[in-house]
Amino acid sequence: MVPSVGKVVLNNTCSVDSVLSILATSAADSSNFKVYLSEMATSNMTARISMQMIEDKNKTQIYHNRLLLILEHFGSKIELLVGGLKSVDTTITAASMVNKIMQKMPSFIESSFCDNNLCTTPILEVKKTHISLNIFNGQIVIQNELEKLFESSDETCSYCGEKRKTSMEATTHMIIELNSIPFDLEASTSFTNIDEVPVELVKQNFVKPNNWKLDNIPKMITTNSKNYYLRGVIIFHGGGRCGLRSATGHYTAGTYRGNQKWEIYDDLRSKVIHQVSSYKTDVELLFYTV
Repeated sequence: MVPSVGKVVLNNTCSVDSVLSILATSAADSSNFKVYLSEMATSNMTARISMQMIEDKNKTQIYHNRLLLILEHFGSKIELLVGGLKSVDTTITAASMVNKIMQKMPSFIESSFCDNNLCTTPILEVKKTHISLNIFNGQIVIQNELEKLFESSDETCSYCGEKRKTSMEATTHMIIELNSIPFDLEASTSFTNIDEVPVELVKQNFVKPNNWKLDNIPKMITTNSKNYYLRGVIIFHGGGRCGLRSATGHYTAGTYRGNQKWEIYDDLRSKVIHQVSSYKTDVELLFYTV
């Protein structure tokens, strides 16, 4: 029961619960990230809940704030039920949930500077909650792909026509979405030669299960002389997928703890599951922090 809202039944909260679980365990294992969340908690509900999960552990207050967070982003999806009850369905992909509840907690900041002092928009800054990387034919080296993204580039300024320099850097954390592009992508498109198609054009259009052993996921990534450590992954359970990415299924959080052990947090279970590193599963999002 929430004042001014009433009794609410929440459906399909696995994506929000998985994201919050990884944020909480990340703060528990990283003092730097814990400081970041603590500073954000006074004005950011996502950060506040994550800190409550590892500090006061008041379940009543956590569930109350969790409901407020969900209503903030899914208030338009409230349905009235018999007896005055209300229902909210939060079914979206994990990446879409990150976009919603971590909008003010960006992973990456892309900056561009125009050489023309008279340009009407000399400086631009775009904040991103996550980035998407494509795995083609099951092959990817995440460190190399990130290095390409972080390389500075020159482009023509759309405001004045002069040269504009663009660069990107990570914040205290990095959230990476993995899109597995299937072998038969060429047969699914109108392009005769898929090798000539920019991969950014097919990011979320063709997604297959990305089955990785937990032990094979890179445990550390270095960018701009700063080390980022793996804290967890969002796992999708839903059988084989193809075509547009769908949220129909179930999400769990696989957290890589400070003792180098894996734990699975599943909102359908009351206890944490200890998982072996050889476990192979469909990995959709990677979480790294300083």
